[in-house]
Amino acid sequence: MQDFIRSLPKEERLTLELSRLYEQYGYSKYRVAKFEDYSFYSDNRDFLMSDRVITFTDSDGKLKALKPDITLSLVRGADLHAEENTRLYYNEQVYRTPKGGGDYREIRQMGLEHLGEITAYREAETLSLALDSLAKIDDHFYLVLSHVDLLTAVLAECGQSGAVTEELVGCISAKNMHDLRRICERHAIAPDVCEKLCTLLSYSGKPGKVLQALSSLKLNETERAACDHLARLTELLAVNPLAADHLILDPTVIGNTRYYNGILFCGYVEKVPAAVLSGGRYDRLAGSIRPGLCAVGFAVYLDDLNLYYPVTPDRSRQLVILCETAAEDETLARRVRALVEKGYCVQICRKLPAHLHGVTVLHHPASKEDPTC
Repeated sequence: MQDFIRSLPKEERLTLELSRLYEQYGYSKYRVAKFEDYSFYSDNRDFLMSDRVITFTDSDGKLKALKPDITLSLVRGADLHAEENTRLYYNEQVYRTPKGGGDYREIRQMGLEHLGEITAYREAETLSLALDSLAKIDDHFYLVLSHVDLLTAVLAECGQSGAVTEELVGCISAKNMHDLRRICERHAIAPDVCEKLCTLLSYSGKPGKVLQALSSLKLNETERAACDHLARLTELLAVNPLAADHLILDPTVIGNTRYYNGILFCGYVEKVPAAVLSGGRYDRLAGSIRPGLCAVGFAVYLDDLNLYYPVTPDRSRQLVILCETAAEDETLARRVRALVEKGYCVQICRKLPAHLHGVTVLHHPASKEDPTC
C-alpha cells in the first residue's frame, strides 16, 4: 500500500497524508456544498478575495453562486459543539479568478478550521499542523509568522489618511525602505515612528532574534501585547522540532485586515514560486456570521503541485503484453490475473505505446524466456 501511495501524483498523495494528519489531532472531515445563495456572498463581499462570482439561476428562480470561498460556508454551516471547540478539515474546490486577474479557475484546496474559544495553545497547535503540512510537500520549506496588530498599531501612530497608509503598506510589502523614508518625510511623520517602521522592515528571521530586536523599540501597549503573544506562541511551538529551522518571524506581513486579526501566517516550499499555504486568526469574519465566534485555521493550495512535483513512474513493476487479437483468449485472461496478483501492473497492447518506453515487454502466447513465469 505504501508503494502505491508513493506512486500517486503529488496532489492525490497529499490529500491522503493530510487527512490522516488532521484526524490524528481530532479534526473531522466537513463537506461544503458546491454553491450557496448569491446573497450570502454579496452580504460578505468584504471577506472575498475577488468580487467576481460565478452565478446561475436554479429551478426555483433563486440566484445561486458557485462557492468562491470555503471558510464563509464552513463557518455558517458548521455544527458547533456547546461544550467543546469544533475542529474541522476539508478537501474542496473553490471557483474564482486568480490573483492578478484572468479567467475563472477551479482551485483545489485542503485545510482546517478551529472554531470556538481560541487560546494561545490552540493557535500554536494550528501553526504546528501548518509546519507538518508543509513538510509533507517538500523537505525545503518555511512558515512565515506575523501579527496583524503589530504593524497596524505602528501605522496608526503615523496619523495619516487611508491613501498615505496604503502607500506605506506598499513600501513595506515590497521591502522598499528608501521610498518608505521618503513618504515619511513628505508627510511629516514623526521621526521615531518612521524609525520604528524601518526597524520592522529590517528584521525578518528566527523568532528569537527578531523579538529581541523589537524589544529594544519604544512600543505602545498594543504593539507590546502583539510581541508578547508571538513570543508565547514560539515557546509553545518549540515542541515541534520543525519550528527550529523552518519558522520565520516577519512583522511586515499584514494581509487583509478585514479578514484577519491577530496572528497571520503563510507557507512556502522550494519549488513553487508562490505561497502554498495561508491562514491566521479570523474572528472578524467568524463573528460577522455567528456573533461572538472566534476562529483560526489555514488552507493548503493543492493546485499545480503536480506540475512542480512530477511523479517519475516506477517501470520495474509495469508490464506490457503484446498480443494479436486472435490470441485474446481465456489463457490470456488467466495470465493477466496471475500477474496482477503477483503485484505487477499489466496492459494489453498490439503495439508498444511511446509513453510506455522502458517497461518490460512480454508476448502472448508466452515464451519460455518470460521472466514473470
